[in-house]
Amino acid sequence: MVLSSNSSAEATPTQAQLLNIGNLVLTDKDSNNLWQSFEYPTNALLPGIRVGKDLKTGDEWSLSSWCSTVDPSPDDFYYVMETSVSP
Repeated sequence: MVLSSNSSAEATPTQAQLLNIGNLVLTDKDSNNLWQSFEYPTNALLPGIRVGKDLKTGDEWSLSSWCSTVDPSPDDFYYVMETSVSP
């Protein structure tokens, strides 16, 4: 597979690795995580996926159902952790 863009910026070397647990991780040349799929869950709950809210940054992770097997847009059902009250 080949990806391209119209950007004139110089690209930094990155590596993609699919871990045994199902997490796709992109790292830079110094092995720093740039992006990982478990930070952006879709419709499957796997061990290690974040669900909830980072109270420091406000980032929130939740799951939502798809409209259909060919339409991945969010449907009526979702799973989110209640974060407005103490556990």
